[in-house]
Amino acid sequence: MVANLQSHAIKLWRFVALMLCALTLGMGLCHVMEMPARMSWDQALWIGATVQGGLYRMFGTVGAAIDLAAIASAGILAYLLRDTAEFRLAAIGAGLYLLALIGWLAVVLPANFELARWLTTPPPQDWAATRLQWETGHAVNTLFQLVGFGALLWVSLKGDAREARTLHTVIPDVTE
Repeated sequence: MVANLQSHAIKLWRFVALMLCALTLGMGLCHVMEMPARMSWDQALWIGATVQGGLYRMFGTVGAAIDLAAIASAGILAYLLRDTAEFRLAAIGAGLYLLALIGWLAVVLPANFELARWLTTPPPQDWAATRLQWETGHAVNTLFQLVGFGALLWVSLKGDAREARTLHTVIPDVTE
């Protein structure tokens, strides 16, 4: 009974972690897919869309909550798998999502503080350096999330295959 409850909890946390990690990865992929065009924009267009237009306002509110929930759920999944062969890969996946957040705090957040100043003061002559920092920070963040998502997905697929084999040995195929 306890093993069955634990198995259901692991399945639930696999689902929750994969769903939240996929959502946050999707936000990062949006940034990456926009990056080539955005890097060619002139100052007025880039600042108008990014700083003054509020294009990314929901990324900082709803997106931040999803990011934190994704990291927490991946960590919980790794913890639940601590006595299994999948633990190491689950911990790597959760760790990469955490590393992505740390990278965002180190690279993108300072750029965001600079961008916030541009709401009340003119952008500096070297505004493009902040744009490059902001855009590449998001791209590197997404790379960490992509690899972390792959690790978590592999853990889930591996676990489901193992559970299917276990179920098959417990409940024999009557069609044979």
